[in-house]
Amino acid sequence: VAAICGVLWIAAIVLLRLVRWCAARHCGQRLVVMQLATLRRPPLAVRRRAAAAAAAPAALRFCSSATGAGCSSSSSSSAAAPPTSSLHVHLEPAPRKNRPTGAPLLLIQGWACFSEDWGVLPKLLASAGNRPVATFDPRGHGPSGPLAPPRSDVSKAAAVEALADEAVEAASALGIGGSGAHVLGISLGGMVAQRLALRMLLATADQGPVDPSGHEAAALRVLSLGLCSTTPGGPRASGPPPCFLEIFDGWGGAGEEERQHISEDFFGRAVTPSWAEQHRAQFRRAALNFAQARRDADAIAAQAKAVLEFDAGPALGEALRASEASLPVLVMHGDSDAVFPVSNAELLCELLGPTCQLNVFEDCGHLLYLQQPQAFVRTVSAFLAAEDERAAYKVRCV
Repeated sequence: VAAICGVLWIAAIVLLRLVRWCAARHCGQRLVVMQLATLRRPPLAVRRRAAAAAAAPAALRFCSSATGAGCSSSSSSSAAAPPTSSLHVHLEPAPRKNRPTGAPLLLIQGWACFSEDWGVLPKLLASAGNRPVATFDPRGHGPSGPLAPPRSDVSKAAAVEALADEAVEAASALGIGGSGAHVLGISLGGMVAQRLALRMLLATADQGPVDPSGHEAAALRVLSLGLCSTTPGGPRASGPPPCFLEIFDGWGGAGEEERQHISEDFFGRAVTPSWAEQHRAQFRRAALNFAQARRDADAIAAQAKAVLEFDAGPALGEALRASEASLPVLVMHGDSDAVFPVSNAELLCELLGPTCQLNVFEDCGHLLYLQQPQAFVRTVSAFLAAEDERAAYKVRCV
């Protein structure tokens, strides 16, 4: 009898722990989705430290979520021209130190956005692939400093090239530029990612990549390219609908309530109506967070010009065909994208060649990672893991 009682007691303890583990796992998954869907802002104390750091002069500011601290100043070793104001960069470290680490991933945000708008996505990608994930805030947004004078003329080339320079600058400051990084950009960020890949191919071909002013442009070694909800540009591409790029025209002089309306209009076009209706509270919270963050009207206007007149995709395709290098490309697009129609994804794959992998998300709009976060993380992580394994196999063969 005593033995039977002992066995039953142990079984009860094991069952209780199993129930607790399942409940914690279920709640954790729901929390992750909720945080990502609402684009949760950092704690107020962290935002205040970041805002204080933004007032500091010059160079680059770096913060790591591993320390939970605010940002501190550091100098840049980038080959790009010295910045005229500070650039805020952030690194989500690989969480498991005792396991092999994947190659770094650099995320490049879309129009009018900065690193805060990724929500918990960098943490999810870092955890899924056990890789460091880097983000940065374009000048004029978030904790970064003001625009440099060349960016204030809202010329189309200045915005794309300056954002590409800032991406190289951030990668260099975070120490992930030397051996290369996977690069993933959404919308305008996808255009900047294409520009970075083109720079790398031109530098490899010893053609000396240059910016629109004729100066040598800094290049980053791109291990793979992730293009999300974006376009190759050029005459065959389908651009945004009429008036979309005018959404933020009144942003500079708008009050809090008007900015909230502008943000809701912006998000309303970036997700499907059914998702917005089913996630009404998360939708309004995301728009509110967007409206309250620092976003410079001049920077938004410059980026709008870049979106409208970007045309580097065909040139990237030509460079890939002329190069002996093989650049893996992951193209992701929502089948209900109301900003850039899904035909742009098909055109990208046609231009960039056989190493291009297309993934179309069903019943999804422009913001894939917001509407379908788990599918997005799975798709990206599987692609990056395969490329890391392929690169490791090449090293072993050599």
